This record gives sequence, C-alpha cells and structure tokens, in this order.
Amino acid sequence: MRKQILVLSKDQQAQASIQEIFSQTNVEVMALDSFKALANVLKQQTIPDIMLIDLTMDFARCLELVQFLRKKPNYAQMPIMVMTDIPSPEQIKAIMAAGASRYISKVFLYNTLLDTTSELLNVRIRRLT
Repeated sequence: MRKQILVLSKDQQAQASIQEIFSQTNVEVMALDSFKALANVLKQQTIPDIMLIDLTMDFARCLELVQFLRKKPNYAQMPIMVMTDIPSPEQIKAIMAAGASRYISKVFLYNTLLDTTSELLNVRIRRLT
C-alpha cells in the first residue's frame, strides 16, 4: 500500500520538485496551495501518512495549523515536516515547540526529504521502476 504525503505550499517550483522526488517511489504526493484547500481535504476526514508544510506561506498560520493538528486525536501522531528557504532560528524553535516533527531546508530538499520521510514513516522508500 502506498503511503501519502500531503504537501502544503504555494511555491509551484517546490511542489513540482517534491512531485518529481517521489514520482518513482512508493509514496503518493497530494499537493495543495492554500489553507482553504487544506481545510476542504481535512473536512473529508482525509488523513495523510505525513504532512509537509512550507513555512513561507504564512508563518503565523502555519504555526496555528501545527498547534491545531496536534490537538486533534486523528492528527496528533501524524508526522509533520516543515520546510523553508530562509530559516529563522526563532521560527524553527517555535514551530518545533508547537509539535512539528522535523524541519528541512529547501536548499537540501532532495536527499533530506527522502531520508526524513523514510525515517518518520518508519518505512523504506523504494523506487518503483
């Protein structure tokens, strides 16, 4: 059974990169570009195996989202990765304290994303071809 990663990012290039990274693996990517789209998915009781949130969307809303998810029983244990291209030590500390599982930099996206997803899902990500 394929695992699913939900990506919340308005950065079309990042979304495309993430889709490409996982295109030949056993991980399905659901990419969303707004908080409204995410709310619609969550209303449908869709629970991804892991979530990746781009902090460049709106840090305050991302922080609220992580806090919200951690309070909901269905999402409390779901791994949440956050990424940004301009890391702020204060923001990283705040988002990790709110309940994010890992922080990754967009600069090192390819290897870091595969390795971190594999670790958080406790599965070996394998190429399908």
